[in-house]
Amino acid sequence: MSVYFCRRLGFDKIVSNSNSKIWCFMKEEINCNVLTSQERFIHILIAFDFWQSGFLCTWVYAKHTRPERWQLWDALRTINQGDDPWLLGGDFNIILCCSERKGGVTPKIKTMEEFGDMMMNCGLQDAGFKRAQFTWSRNRLWQRLNRFLFSHTWNQAFPLSRIQHLTRNVSDHCPLFLLVQHEMKTGPSPFRFQNMWTKHHDFKRCVINS
Repeated sequence: MSVYFCRRLGFDKIVSNSNSKIWCFMKEEINCNVLTSQERFIHILIAFDFWQSGFLCTWVYAKHTRPERWQLWDALRTINQGDDPWLLGGDFNIILCCSERKGGVTPKIKTMEEFGDMMMNCGLQDAGFKRAQFTWSRNRLWQRLNRFLFSHTWNQAFPLSRIQHLTRNVSDHCPLFLLVQHEMKTGPSPFRFQNMWTKHHDFKRCVINS
């Protein structure tokens, strides 16, 4: 089935994770090397003919239970090695702060902190977005469950990266569109700061140690 959709959508080849829950379609000119493939993510190295240094992409499909997300967070920490530009995206099944949810019961602070801990441990930051605030909705509950994260080296290599939340069609999740432009830079990268880090329990210690 994956090969059928790959061809129907106009792509040339496909890689998938260990249980074929995550499909990555690509054109022939993209060189792809699968580094790690597990039940809930696939970690790949991508290179182009015009830019051989390459970058890392990790595509995630998280479980909805907290213990199963712990396993995913720990696995992502183990692949956080080297200084290659790193992009991580997909359905994380968790929000990062209360403003990313509308309706339903009050979200659990601890689960959001655990997500934030993983991001901090891996040196990742939220890539932001344009257009609709939430990526998933059902029965008067809206949440931002899908997102892109990137490393500092990704921001240096691709400072013009932009993400849009597109309109939902069949799925209860909206598609995310990532536009990546490579630019030779002559100046420093723009400073990025997320206010939610000031509420993290280790924020002051990290600032002092830095």
